[in-house]
Formats: sequence, C-alpha cells, structure tokens
Amino acid sequence: MKMKKRRQFNWFFAASMAVAAVLLLLPQAGFSAVPTPGTNINAQNVDQYADAMPAFMVRMIKDGWGFVDPINIDIQADTPNGPPETYMAASQKNVAGVSLSAEGILQGWTNGMPFPDPKEPDLGLKCMWNQYHRWLGDDYTYDPNEGLVSCSQRKGADVSWGGLNWTRLKFEGRTDIQPVPAMDNPQGLYFAFHMATVGTGSPTEQLIYRYADPKKADDIWTYVPTLRRTLRMVSSDRSNPIMGSVKTWDDLFGFDGRVLEFKYEFQRQIKSIGLFNQKKLLNDADVGDHVTHPIFTKEPWEVKDVFVVKIIPVDPRYPNSHRFIWLPAEHFFPCYQEIFDKKGEFWKGNMNAFMRIDTKDGQKGNFMNNSCQFDVKTLFWLDSLFATVRVNSGVPKERFRLGSLGQKFSF
Repeated sequence: MKMKKRRQFNWFFAASMAVAAVLLLLPQAGFSAVPTPGTNINAQNVDQYADAMPAFMVRMIKDGWGFVDPINIDIQADTPNGPPETYMAASQKNVAGVSLSAEGILQGWTNGMPFPDPKEPDLGLKCMWNQYHRWLGDDYTYDPNEGLVSCSQRKGADVSWGGLNWTRLKFEGRTDIQPVPAMDNPQGLYFAFHMATVGTGSPTEQLIYRYADPKKADDIWTYVPTLRRTLRMVSSDRSNPIMGSVKTWDDLFGFDGRVLEFKYEFQRQIKSIGLFNQKKLLNDADVGDHVTHPIFTKEPWEVKDVFVVKIIPVDPRYPNSHRFIWLPAEHFFPCYQEIFDKKGEFWKGNMNAFMRIDTKDGQKGNFMNNSCQFDVKTLFWLDSLFATVRVNSGVPKERFRLGSLGQKFSF
C-alpha cells in the first residue's frame, strides 16, 4: 500500500514539474516582449512590445492619436551614453554621506548623482532626487543663430516655427569646471536659467532663479520689449503655460518641478525603448521632414533600463491629478512623461531624445537633443529641436543679473 502511494506521488510530482517547465517557455500574462536589435515596431506588432513604452506611444504607433501620422520604429543595439567622468566620480565619492530626512529633504549631498544605485526604502523619491540633480553640465547655452528651434502644429493647420535661446548656469552641485562644487553665491541659488526668443528685433525674455533651499519658491521675471519693462511673474504656480504653449514650467526638460511639492510612488523597473543616441541634428538634411511630426523616427531607437515613477501633486489645486515619469537608469534624464488631468484622463505626452556631445572642458556626456510634447485634448503638438549647444564653456554670472534683461549680451 505504501509503495503504491509513493508511486502515485512520484508520478504527480513528475507531471507537475513537466507542466511547470512548459509554462516557463510560454509568454507570461501581463508582460510583453522586449524588442531586440533589428526589430521594426509598427501598428501590426506594437502590442507585443506594449510594456516597453508608455501607453500614449503605443497609440502613436497605431493611429497617431487621429491627428498625426502613425509611426514605426527600428531598434538597434544599445550604445552607452551616460554623464561625463567628473560627474560620475563625484557621485561615487559622495554617495556614502547622502541620506533623506523625515521630510524627504536630501542631506549630505555635495554634487553628482545622490543615489547612483537607488533602492528601497523611498525608491521613488530617490529616483526623483537623481532626476533633480541629473547632469546638465555646470553651464550650457545654445547657439543664438542655429541652436534651438521650436516648431508646432494644431490639427488641420500648418507647422509654425520659432527660435529660442536657452542659457543655464549652475551655482551649487558643480562637478566639471572650477569653481567646484560651488561658486560665490550670496543669493543662495542652485541654478539660474535665461530664455529668450530669437529672430526678432526685440526678444521676449524670461529669467528664472531656482534656489538651493528646496522649500523656497522660484523667482521668475519676464521682459516685455513693447513695454520696455521687466515684470515679476507669479512663480509659485509653475503649472502655468509658457507663452501660451502646451508646456508649463514644470514640464520643461521632461520634468522641472520642485521635489517637495509632489509625492512619489515607485511603479516598476523595466526595459524601455527610446531615442537614446540620436545622431541627426537640426542642421542635418534628413531632419527637414521631421517638422511634420512630433516623434523623430528617422534613425534607430534603443532599449535601456528605466525606472517608472508616479508623481502626485501635494497642492489639490494643481491642474494634473498625476503623471508618470520614465527615468533611464544610465542618467535619470526623463525620456517620457505621461500627464493626466484632474479626472484622471490622459492629457499630454512628452518624449525626449538624447545625443552624445563633446563638452568645452574636453569630456563627453549625454544631452537632450529633442523634446516633443503633444496635447490630445486640443490636438496640438510642440517640438524643440537642437543643433548647436555649448556645455561647460564658462557662461558668466552677469548674464543672469536682473538688470541684464532687455540688454544685448554676448559671450
């Protein structure tokens, strides 16, 4: 009798193991495939790779959301494209002394990436501090003649063009050029950012001060050439549109919100597609046709490890219920952003592309080369395309004096 039961048990065990082995070979429910080099993702097969991109990209590939043409994307092998050596060396040097306070404030940070290998607890918040202190050089500026072009289109209308110039100087957390890690800074700034329209005789200008104190609100001023006046903006509300566009101040660069004004929930770490190594720039002949579409597909995309974090505003008056941000583990510069309205319905999508640049201090690093955002409620898209950027060139502090607005300034 015992021998019979043992034979029944052995048969049941062997059968169970065989079934388990077969199941391991089958596609797992809830998880799509990861595209491999040589794959072309298109409307017919995109559902197989749905987990490797935001949902808005799936539909962009299928039907273009009904207001732009559907797209298809070629996948190539991954090529490393991380920050420069000085930034990563600072990250490793300082990592042991970095921690989070009970309020979520970063403590012990000097420069570099606060959490090069982020883990629980508070993984979502750690990812966002990495995003906040991602490498953008100690300074950068776009060539005023061909550096940054903005193009946009509403459904049924022609594409419109506009020129922009962005200049940014980091006062604290510097890693690349002297002084390191901070420069003389009596105002307590983290960075200053100057934006101006170009191609007109009298450009409109904005000047933004971001303070090192994470609890202190930004200061924003606008110079209006027709009034010959500098006006102070309501800078506490960074959800206001920029010059009437689909982008808000918090939408810049994928996400430019102040960390303590939001709560964060880590979602998952996945393999995601993205345009992580764009080679064709604005002044390339093949890029001309790109202005008919917000998503650039004229060269292959790649697959990288990405953290996905849910961002929830603390202020109930904020116009978004939440957003999801996709952060490549290589550099934590957002590659995607999904924005939802107060009803929880999808509202706006953002995609950033990256290039490998030579900095003026002789290094190489990743830099945003293309940033598109589209609004599915108004059927409008806006794309910022870059050609020439100078990083770590020694931008002077005088560019960011309030009194410099409305004045000609060259360096």
